[in-house]
Amino acid sequence: MANRKAQQDQAMEKLKQDARVERQAEAERQKAEVAELLKVNEAEAKEREEEFRKQNEESERQHKEGMENLQTKMDENNKVHEEKMTKMNKIIEQRNYARHVPEPGFLSKHKMDHPKSFYIQILGCRGAGKSTFVTKFLRLAQGSNSKAAKRGSVECTLKTEFFDITDCIDDLGLGVITAKKAIKS
Repeated sequence: MANRKAQQDQAMEKLKQDARVERQAEAERQKAEVAELLKVNEAEAKEREEEFRKQNEESERQHKEGMENLQTKMDENNKVHEEKMTKMNKIIEQRNYARHVPEPGFLSKHKMDHPKSFYIQILGCRGAGKSTFVTKFLRLAQGSNSKAAKRGSVECTLKTEFFDITDCIDDLGLGVITAKKAIKS
């Protein structure tokens, strides 16, 4: 991005320099014409000089306005470019992740069998409370008769297990869990 900006700055500087040289050449031509007219008619020369001054001011104003518009367009293009690069980097990151960490076959099969499923992966070190969290969550969502996650003093959750809480999600599909037993009237 820095290289792109530097190239744009160089291009802008070149445009400014070229325009400056062109305006200076035009001013020199005008001065020569005024000097020639002074020899012929001083009043006409003054009138022409004033006309040239106005033309130069207008040319300078248009140039400045054009350069500002060009800079604005370049800034907008840079912003769009940066947004596209961010999106592209996210896609590349996702593809790299999928390439290096492929989806397990049992998860792919479960997704095909249950296409509207929502997945939450619980990770943590031994004894962190993963099974306790899942059990409490299921009891909150489904009541005291819910299935509990396996627990023990040794690793007992080495195999992935799926829990269906579809009945606890509201009909609007907002993902709100209706805690049947959590609120006591």
